[in-house]
Amino acid sequence: MSGRRFACCVVVLTLLAGLLRFWGLGVGLPHLMARPDDEGILMMTGRVAAGRFDLDWAVYPSAWVYLCWAWGAAALHVGQWVGLLPGSTGFSRVYLTEPARLLLVERALSATLGTLAVPALMLVARPVLGGAGAVLAGWLLATNFLHARDAHSLKPDAALSLAVVLGLAAAAAL
Repeated sequence: MSGRRFACCVVVLTLLAGLLRFWGLGVGLPHLMARPDDEGILMMTGRVAAGRFDLDWAVYPSAWVYLCWAWGAAALHVGQWVGLLPGSTGFSRVYLTEPARLLLVERALSATLGTLAVPALMLVARPVLGGAGAVLAGWLLATNFLHARDAHSLKPDAALSLAVVLGLAAAAAL
């Protein structure tokens, strides 16, 4: 498979993965308990925003909670800066007054990382499986129901798949 054709496949499958992962971000909102894990993680990001960094919580890794908080805070500031989000968008204010909006912004982190796992997998798989094998691997991940479903929520599962692929890339380099 030529490099140009492989690049086209990477782009198409990444767009497909993004479509499947971003379309369901608003499922269950504004009810925060539609996915109970989301509410717990969002509650922990509120603690971080309030300056309480010792989460004393073992359900999900603290690093994931800190990443979600940083993503949410940055996204709210950028959204206000470009005019997409009106008014004051401080993390703590939005957390207290509009948690569903904040949850939607936070879920976008999972969808973004889950989408990025597809091209990463294809690039890691190409030297081992060849172009056709890498495209097949990308197709299988892009259309994987469970991966797409988990990317709709704030759980770290979709992000973990990207971390695993990056770990495999680092191991392959050794």
